[in-house]
Amino acid sequence: MHRILYIIIVTIICSNPSTIGATPMTFIDQGAEWNYAFFTSEDTDLWGLEGENWASASYSNFNWDTAEWQIGNAAFGNPAPLPYSTLWDPIIDLALTKEIQLDNLAVDSLSMNVASDNGFLIFINGYQVVKTYAEGYTSYWEYIFNLDPSLLVSGVNTIRVLAEDHGGATFFDMQLVGDVSIAPIPEPATILLVGVGLAGISGVRRKLKSHRSM
Repeated sequence: MHRILYIIIVTIICSNPSTIGATPMTFIDQGAEWNYAFFTSEDTDLWGLEGENWASASYSNFNWDTAEWQIGNAAFGNPAPLPYSTLWDPIIDLALTKEIQLDNLAVDSLSMNVASDNGFLIFINGYQVVKTYAEGYTSYWEYIFNLDPSLLVSGVNTIRVLAEDHGGATFFDMQLVGDVSIAPIPEPATILLVGVGLAGISGVRRKLKSHRSM
């Protein structure tokens, strides 16, 4: 009986083409398309010159639900020319939002790369994952963050950014990458095979019982 069960299990595994394994995936690439909004001026700078109000910056500094969004590609910044020519005027703060769809995927590792001048906050599904502030030259990639992969869930995931500017030559772009496992999905033939196998095991057990009772 154990031999029969072993044969059934091996047959099921071999007949299902879906496999489980880590696969590199880029969730958000350099130069990606974002929804974006500009929302402050020199008189109402979100975090103040030189990031003096940085400690109080948070998700609630911007009304995400009522924003009037534009669509454009990173990099965002000034002055022109930029790789994707989406201008971000001086002394203006920037909000970005983007959704990524993950179906039947388990995220095994998650890394975020950021190129940015001045301060920025990044949120995944409403959770703050990055908050940092620095002046000076920006490069690809100036920041690399290893994040908790459980932040991304199956279904729709929302990535949001608040970025601060108090002058010229400001820049923002990011990349989100990781490894995912693709869960096997049983095909109808596999399900049928399981049913046949279970029925066979049940028949063998009945025969063994009848032999013992004789």
